[in-house]
Amino acid sequence: MFVQLNGLENITLPAGISHFTLEVVFSEVWQSDLPVSASSLRLPLCAGD
Repeated sequence: MFVQLNGLENITLPAGISHFTLEVVFSEVWQSDLPVSASSLRLPLCAGD
């Protein structure tokens, strides 16, 4: 499964921030046995900003 996060490229984070938190709400229930680990979640890093 892939999820596209729209609009993140339009926000400006405060200078010096080392991390931020996203809360994701799905429109349907996921199966409870669906394995989701940290390696399943990735955000591309933008260089040169």
